[in-house]
Order: sequence, then structure tokens, then C-alpha cells
Amino acid sequence: MAKKQFYLIRRKDKLTKDSSDKYKPTFYYRFKDELGKTRDKSTGETSKTRAELVAQAALEEHKRTRPGSDTTLERFAADFFVWGKCSWLRRQKAKGRAISKPWARAKRQLLVNHVFPALGKVQLDKLTRPMIERFLVDLERSYQTRNHLLYALKTVLAEAEAEGCIARNPLEHAEPLGKQARKRDVFILEELGLLFPKATTALVTVWGEPKYAALFMTMATTGIREGEARALQWRHVLPEGWLAIERAVKEGGEIGSPKNGEIRAAALPDRTCKVLNWWRAQSPFTAADDLVFYGDREDHPLNRRTFQDIFNRALDGSDVEEATEDAKPRIERAGRWLTPHSFRHTYNTMMRRVLPADTLRALVGHRDARMTEHYDHPRIADLVKSLEGSRSAIGKALMW
Repeated sequence: MAKKQFYLIRRKDKLTKDSSDKYKPTFYYRFKDELGKTRDKSTGETSKTRAELVAQAALEEHKRTRPGSDTTLERFAADFFVWGKCSWLRRQKAKGRAISKPWARAKRQLLVNHVFPALGKVQLDKLTRPMIERFLVDLERSYQTRNHLLYALKTVLAEAEAEGCIARNPLEHAEPLGKQARKRDVFILEELGLLFPKATTALVTVWGEPKYAALFMTMATTGIREGEARALQWRHVLPEGWLAIERAVKEGGEIGSPKNGEIRAAALPDRTCKVLNWWRAQSPFTAADDLVFYGDREDHPLNRRTFQDIFNRALDGSDVEEATEDAKPRIERAGRWLTPHSFRHTYNTMMRRVLPADTLRALVGHRDARMTEHYDHPRIADLVKSLEGSRSAIGKALMW
């Protein structure tokens, strides 16, 4: 005979009074949940027979619908942070929390792009704090991005605990990563030469497609940010070798103003101009308002995950075999942190040697906080005019 899953107890429930204003006894059923905790739930019935039936049906339904012990993180979080589907988001909105659709989309992308590939197949009850912290420490992202990931994971696991899927949230007491971000490494000239060979056929061999070759060469020779490059339209490629920076793709995928809201111009070396013209001659989308480096559609920016994958493949395939027995030149990645943002660090490092500090700040959009109050925002045409004298120095510094 099967062991009974519950037993009934009677309580005087204030919510059920008879006509003589005396409390009627209501039956509760007491049971142990999947975590071994004793719980009492009301059947709402005063009849023992009906209470038995209600309790049995409730437990069967709970057993049928609750996630099992083999539930993976990806399965549990299938709709987490998905607008219109996530119950956690609905509750936060109902509580008056300032939750926006771009915010939710950004958190969802963190789960899809980083958490699910690394931890998605792990069972919820097998996730531990050291496991998650190792994942975050090893991830080649800024401390800010990794702290956003920590918040997203902590929220998901807190919900799993609330729903009884795990005994406790392993990240309940996890602290954010410190603000000493890991310093990105820069490329040396020989490495840039490997990544951007002069022959266009070799350039495509490294980057896979003309679009990606033009994209990363633009970043390497102007120092613009990843989000700024992904938001470029053809109208931003100005005559006489200049690039207007007035938009950027944000964390949630929407397009807005650049960091600090600062519109600026960047000098395009002659070689980069030729590569951009070469790419435009092949692109199916060449109207002024078309994206230069489009994604799955002409009006969709390039996906950030795709962006990172292209970069990693280029670095992995950048070895060049020499005809001689000399050691082959290659990009040594061991012990280094190289990301697409390393092109910006490299550009800054190179330009500091040939440009005045104020000119460099104007080109790359770095601004001293003490100058914020009196730093104006001249028009692009005025910027180009004021920076024209720096073109020669920039071109010579980028001769790799």
C-alpha cells in the first residue's frame, strides 16, 4: 500500500463563519514538499471527505507541473526576462518597479549570449557559487558586464528558490566583482599586419567576408567603439576621408547617441577609405541611411555575438606560414586579453605618440570629467576643419 502523501488537520478558520457567528472548523492538509519542508495548505472545505479529494488533487497537480530535479538552468529560464511572457517581470511591474523593455531585453541577451552556452545544461540543484564565480572570472568581458551577468543569474536563481525548485539560491550572498577591470592588451604592428594584409584577397581570407574586413579595419584605424561601428550608416562616411560618429548600438540592441552623447569626427586613412569603397561596391545596401555593417536585415545592426565570433575566428586563423624556416609570425593569445575593444586601446596607444592630448580626446571621444562643464559640441564640419592638420600624422602612424 502506497504511503500517504499528506494528512488532514482541522483549524478554526476566520474566513468561514456559520449563521450563528461561530467559527466552523476548516480542513488543512499537511505535507512535505520536494525540499523536505513541512507545509500546511487550506482545502477550504469543512467536510473531511471533500477535503481529502481537494488535497489529493492539489498534490497531483503540483507534482505534474513543478519542475523536476533534473530541470536545467536553460529550461527553467526559457522565458526569463522575455517581455510579455516572464512572470517575474510582470510582478515587478505590478509592484511599481521601473522595469523597461530595453532593460529586460539587455538582461535576456546576457542569458542567451553568455549564460546558456556555458551553464544552460547544468541542473538547477547542481549549480554552485564557485562554479558560477569561475564562469564569471574566466569570461573575457568588462567587470561591468560580468556584474550585470551576476545580477541576472542571481535573479533567476532567487525565483527558482521561491518556486521550490532549489533549496536555496547559491548566489544569495555573492558579492559583485571589484571595479579593478582586467586591463585589455593591445596589438603590436606586426600583429596588425597579419590581421590587415594589403591584398584584398588575403584580407577576406582573414575576416571571411568583405563586410567584416571593412568593419574591423575601420575600428582599427579610427579607434571607434564597437557599438559606434555597428550603428554607422553610409551618410556617416564623409568626403575627404572623414567619419561622422553620432550614433551607437546600446546594450539592449537599440540605437541611440554615442557614449556621453558626444558627436565627433574620426579621420579615415586612405587605405581604409579604399577598403570602405571596395565594400560599398559589393554591398546590396548602399543608400545614405543604410547600415554600413548590417546584420540579418538591412535595418538590423550586426548581432554582438556574431561580432565577437568573427573577431575570435580571425585571431585563431591569423597564423601565416613562412617559406623560410624562420619562426612563423602569429598572434600570441596566451595570457593576453584581446577583444574587439583592444583595437581602440591600440589606436589610443599609437596616437598618443603623434597627436596632442586635446586632439586625441576630440578624435576618440575621451573627455576629462573636469572639462565637462565647458567642453562644447561643435558641428561635424567644424570638427573636421579643426582636426584637418592631424591627418598626415595619423596616416603615418598607421603604416602597417
